[in-house]
Amino acid sequence: MSIKIPDNAPDNIELTRSLYLKDEVELMIMNSLLCKKSINEILFWVAEFYYSGYCVELWDILWRCYYDFYAFTNPKLEYTLLKKHCAWNKTRKRKINNVSKSKSIGYIIDFIKTLRICSSTPDIFIFRLQVEKCHSTTKLTKYKGRKPTILSKYDNKYKHFIHSIHKNDKTNIMYYLNNYDPDELYLPMITYFETDKNIQLNKQHSLMIWNKLMYSKKHVLLGIYKMMFQIETNVNSHKIIIKHNEENIAYMQGLRHYKGVPHKFLKTMRHFNINKNIGCFALSRFQLDNLNTAIWYHWEYYAFNNPIWNERFRIYNGVINPNTKEIDFKNETYLEKFYEKYGYEPDEQSQDVHDKAYIPIQKQSISKWLNTVFGMNSSHYINNDNAVNSIIVENILGSTRWKKIEI
Repeated sequence: MSIKIPDNAPDNIELTRSLYLKDEVELMIMNSLLCKKSINEILFWVAEFYYSGYCVELWDILWRCYYDFYAFTNPKLEYTLLKKHCAWNKTRKRKINNVSKSKSIGYIIDFIKTLRICSSTPDIFIFRLQVEKCHSTTKLTKYKGRKPTILSKYDNKYKHFIHSIHKNDKTNIMYYLNNYDPDELYLPMITYFETDKNIQLNKQHSLMIWNKLMYSKKHVLLGIYKMMFQIETNVNSHKIIIKHNEENIAYMQGLRHYKGVPHKFLKTMRHFNINKNIGCFALSRFQLDNLNTAIWYHWEYYAFNNPIWNERFRIYNGVINPNTKEIDFKNETYLEKFYEKYGYEPDEQSQDVHDKAYIPIQKQSISKWLNTVFGMNSSHYINNDNAVNSIIVENILGSTRWKKIEI
């Protein structure tokens, strides 16, 4: 069912079904995966996002994690992971029953468990943010002198682009990524690496992935550029998928429903804490003067954009009031019935339950997060570039919506 969100609804701060901040749950999926936390901790954040109504958007997060942090050293997993997404999409289109639900989350768990054992690196992540930083400032550098003979085989339209790749001119590449259609650049780039750099590629296989994967092609293309200059010995050759087990399925399904009294929901369903290390990102909480006051007394307003909560408000004839930052119900009867079922009372919870979602987080540099996740030698990735520091904060959560997958 399509849910229409009013134009005056809050668009920067959004709560999940357990009243976590949505952007922080997104980051916890990424952070717990990169830090190789327990499978249950990773699945908890995935379930919180998935069962909040973002089942399609979840795949955007998973692919962004793969291309930002795993593709550089695990490029051969790309097609195998794509098959999991395609299988999930097929199952989702069929009649929903317990079997199809189990299969659907099984494909997601396979994707996650596979990445969890893989090595990760921020190379593509940092380059992506540098590309974003240079979106409006980068200018093309023209080359003087004799042109490489390899350019003769390319269309005039792409000769300078190929010349820039040949010189590994990152500034020019950034310009092309920001100003040209990725579909135009894909084949010339692949042809160059395959024929002129003698990198063994399955061109047909790569083209099939390019056409089927309806993810941000700009992100994929910049990832290809970075991967092609990777040292072969640093690339993992395995394509093994780590399969889910019944315990994984049971854990995620156990997070789907709650049958207790409403005021104990948060105590029961919040299993893990938000990590303080995500303070380097542009968290929505930083827009609020007082997070506690906002959530305790206006949680319904900030939950309104969430698909699950929006549907609940619709059922009980609740509409958003942007002036009071509250939900107005048609009458007292609807109001009472809503809170009889969904009166979670965040202001009445214990400090432990409260801290799982709203523990104080201080702003910090991206270097600290990189060092925590990737080791003490990772500071060289940003080269003390303050501009990159700031742009990373702003762009990590940039979400490219999925359209559909052609099976």
